[in-house]
Amino acid sequence: MSEAAIRYKFRPRLPKKQKDIIVQKLIPMPHNSNQVIVMDSDSRGSIWDVKHRKYLRSLPNFSGIVANDGKIGIHSPNKGGLHIVDMKTGANVKTLIGYVAEGVNDVQAEFTPNGKHILYYHNGHQTLRLFRVSDGGQDGSLLTVVLFDEQVHPEILKNVAVLPSRKYLAEHLEIPMEDLETDESLDLRNLA
Repeated sequence: MSEAAIRYKFRPRLPKKQKDIIVQKLIPMPHNSNQVIVMDSDSRGSIWDVKHRKYLRSLPNFSGIVANDGKIGIHSPNKGGLHIVDMKTGANVKTLIGYVAEGVNDVQAEFTPNGKHILYYHNGHQTLRLFRVSDGGQDGSLLTVVLFDEQVHPEILKNVAVLPSRKYLAEHLEIPMEDLETDESLDLRNLA
């Protein structure tokens, strides 16, 4: 096992105020190993060049999530809203969900691995939504994700086949349609 080496030491201070920044989180910039994002709150950060110990720019509305190419980031405050942030200017370039007064909830937003979509989970509504980065449209292809173990829950395939959007699954699994007719209402939370 190799030991970690300290490459650069610096003390982040805002240039005009000469005031120390209380660092909550450090995030490396994916496209430039000399740059780091210093988060001083849940929704505010700044970009620094650690090699030259230089402040580059402020990110006044930023949640600490950056795309793999380092060009855009996400601002998803707990009070509501979802915005795409230009990492070069720090400005909101696209609003996917406007600011809505719905109380403080846990929200999580992440880029998909290819960076073309944003997954947004809202704890208060218990919803998972998928947005296209290119045009900001909501992609309807994400409906339900069910993880299951057939040996532990052998009835799970039948339960999924009952969903209206998954009738083709019943045909593929050769489950007779009369077996799918149930009087019970299907609770999606208990599929697995």
